[in-house]
Amino acid sequence: MRDLAIKRHRRREKRRGERRSVGVPNKLIKTNQLIHFTHPGARALAAALKETKLATLDLSKNYMIGTDGTKALAAFCAVSSTLTELSLKENELGDEGVVAIRDALAANKACKLEKLNLWKNRIGADGANALTAFCAANATLRRIHLGANALGRKGKAALREVAEQKN
Repeated sequence: MRDLAIKRHRRREKRRGERRSVGVPNKLIKTNQLIHFTHPGARALAAALKETKLATLDLSKNYMIGTDGTKALAAFCAVSSTLTELSLKENELGDEGVVAIRDALAANKACKLEKLNLWKNRIGADGANALTAFCAANATLRRIHLGANALGRKGKAALREVAEQKN
């Protein structure tokens, strides 16, 4: 298996004038198996992934991964020598989760990551600073998506500077 996409989408339903979120089950794209992906699911997935040669991992819109699940997935990132694309879009990682991913990727000397999607993850200035150092040191990273985060002016400026130096 080279590519894995596990996504959780939400849709809105109205009942008696109320709006509420309704989760659609996660879907494993390759086998069409329905799974439930939460913090324990993230730990189980991370353990299973250590034995794979995965190139693309898309865990977009799994709103329940959070910081704890991210730390478990960071263990996979720390040992993967084949991962080139990682999407954690809309997972509410926060600064702590981003630091866990950054630390794992930075510790991995065989890291080949080219694309990292962290769009809409409640990343603040601390997360931006952590990513700035990683981006400056990583030779393979070509694209990072950080839209819809509160990086702050200094965080954005530091990331722009690193991007300009790499180009």
